[in-house]
Amino acid sequence: ETALSTATISRYDQLQLKLAQAATSAGDTDKAINTYLGLLETSQSGYTKAQADLLVGRLYLQMGLVDQAYARFQDSVDNYPEAYDSYSALVQLVEDGQPVNQLNRGIIDYKVEQYGVAIEALTNYMDANPYHDATAHIYRALSFYEIKQYENEIAEWDKVILDHSSEVENYFRAFDEKSYTQWLSLNLFIEAAQTCLTYVATIPTSEYAPKMLDKAARIYVDGGYLSMAAEVYERILNEYPGSELAYNGLFKAGILYYRMGEYSKAQTTFLRLVVLTDKPEEQAANYLWLAKSLIKLNDTTTSQDYYQKAASANPSGYYGIRAAEILAGQSPL
Repeated sequence: ETALSTATISRYDQLQLKLAQAATSAGDTDKAINTYLGLLETSQSGYTKAQADLLVGRLYLQMGLVDQAYARFQDSVDNYPEAYDSYSALVQLVEDGQPVNQLNRGIIDYKVEQYGVAIEALTNYMDANPYHDATAHIYRALSFYEIKQYENEIAEWDKVILDHSSEVENYFRAFDEKSYTQWLSLNLFIEAAQTCLTYVATIPTSEYAPKMLDKAARIYVDGGYLSMAAEVYERILNEYPGSELAYNGLFKAGILYYRMGEYSKAQTTFLRLVVLTDKPEEQAANYLWLAKSLIKLNDTTTSQDYYQKAASANPSGYYGIRAAEILAGQSPL
């Protein structure tokens, strides 16, 4: 027990749990119970509290103190549904025919990968509580995703979007998760990108709007819709110039224009980028891509000037070194 005084909070909790378990093994049930109850008062960890609830509840059951045992199990289920030990408490309550909060039951079942049971519990909760928040829909959606029922998952996200727009974080999450499923699980590139763009159109002032534009552009690229991707990448700087994604978005647009053979647009884009940065590595990259675009536009003389600017802007960086190699007539390694 001397070590407790110098232990960290987390270590303290673990030592207390071991002391309680040792007391139980030694037959000192009162000391074990008091130690667990003390942890419930002092611990800052929901996982520790759930474990203490479960273990003290089992001791109460052994002592025939059923009501006190159920109270501890209910505390775990109601207040710490994220913890695995809450599942053990839930099982005990259900097996003994005790009523439990169906929302928390659904969350706990989801956490332990009992997705069908989770969906049923969450449905029961919503049926009994028509004025619920988005939580039950979220865990139903996540459960449907895990069992690959993607259309049902998307339907749940749509319910969050339709009925819970005032819940700012959940509203964004619904668009975000829906677009990921459309994109990565269903290969619905146009639909996934449109989900992102709909969010931006609905809440253009959201802090997440630039992120959703960037995501829509990445989805378009993945689907092969390069022209649409470039247009969306340009929107980030045009509409959210202060975003950390703005500069790179415009750079990616320039690369896409080059890939599509739209060299005049690429040139215009990289010229625009030159005046937006004073970082040597970014300047060198812009100059090099300007040079490459000009070569495609049959302006060899000016392209050489930009290769030289790239080499001078960042001599030891990738683009500076590559520009110097091109000027020297060397092929890349």
